[in-house]
Amino acid sequence: MLSVRAPKRIVLDSINSEQDFIRAFRKDKWEYPVVLFIDEFDMLYSAKDAVRTSCLSIIRGIKHQRDKYAIRSIFAIGPFSILHLNSNDFNRSAFNVYKPFQNPNFTREHVKFLYKEFADEFKLTIDNEIIEDIYTQTNG
Repeated sequence: MLSVRAPKRIVLDSINSEQDFIRAFRKDKWEYPVVLFIDEFDMLYSAKDAVRTSCLSIIRGIKHQRDKYAIRSIFAIGPFSILHLNSNDFNRSAFNVYKPFQNPNFTREHVKFLYKEFADEFKLTIDNEIIEDIYTQTNG
């Protein structure tokens, strides 16, 4: 079953700034690694450049300092292409994407294989029900 196991001292609704986010996901505040799903990530397209730059900068910072944060993976969900999600500061992009690729829907077996590889690489256990739910919710 998918659940939120946020530490009791963290009120997720109180994240209103870059610093609030960084503090909320410090490694010492979490018992387990965090997989963060961000729905409507495409809203960054219409955000002010300062907000977009800040968000992408935080993601990149977490990526490069994994030992400091509980976040192990971020899933950005929305009808968009990360190729076009940039800020004015080209050094701040959180994504290393140089050319587009087509991603047809995956089969159930493909999804299970990808999550198994991810879990093996990061020494995690991902419940099969979670993988099945992700497959069902995203249609592969």
